[in-house]
Amino acid sequence: APSMAIRPYRNELVVVYGSGDMDDLGDTVRKNFVVSLTERVDPYPLPPEQTVDRTCAPWDDSTCFRANPSRGKQVGPMVNFKHFFGYDDRLDPLPGALLGERMMGPSVIYSSTAYFTTFVPDPSRPCEPGIGKIWGVAFADHEGGCDTFKSALPDGSNPENLVNYIVIGDGNDGAIPYGLAVTARPVCYQGQSIAEAAGGGLFEGDPLVTGSGGGSGAQIVVQTGIATGAPMEVPAQGTTQRFIPQAVTNIITAVESLFVSSWGALFD
Repeated sequence: APSMAIRPYRNELVVVYGSGDMDDLGDTVRKNFVVSLTERVDPYPLPPEQTVDRTCAPWDDSTCFRANPSRGKQVGPMVNFKHFFGYDDRLDPLPGALLGERMMGPSVIYSSTAYFTTFVPDPSRPCEPGIGKIWGVAFADHEGGCDTFKSALPDGSNPENLVNYIVIGDGNDGAIPYGLAVTARPVCYQGQSIAEAAGGGLFEGDPLVTGSGGGSGAQIVVQTGIATGAPMEVPAQGTTQRFIPQAVTNIITAVESLFVSSWGALFD
């Protein structure tokens, strides 16, 4: 299913979708892709001084535009990026790439970033799950060529370094990523864990959510076929257990504020 969001400051609809067979995980023949399109509205006929951005040709086909002369408008898709996993823009296999990578569900657009998961089987390990990835790319932009993503996912070892994806699991154990969700953990005092903030740890008695807290932020939670990381935090009380293996990674949330620095009045 496609994911949709409004492009900031332009009020244009952006659609992100891709392909992939989640039932036949061993398939290495199909060439799967992910694409981002903007619904572009332009004047009709187009004034000579105005040109439509066609930098993503040949995917930006002018024949896809539909004109409405009575309203003086034309509407059509503009490609933001289109990427075939494991292939270049001529659909030739990339050197060293594992073939058969596919999306494992719809993307989630959050804070101008498209997050999604992919899976690719590894023929060298037929008895193990293949390689899973968590992706985070700018949802309506590209970098360099139109098949090149603009990185938006913080690297696990250095949050200030942005990458296209991170691999789930390790070199010995792969993973099959399924559902992806963006969640927000509570603000905890001085970075303590949820269990500590609930009253069972070092800062017993401190409130769970405080204005001077730290350690809050958005996270990506992905269900995986096998356990791929350290157990997540559990409530301080109760018998809640995690039965579904999952992988979690932190993401950066862009916060924009509008404030008035001065006031003035104009009299005529």
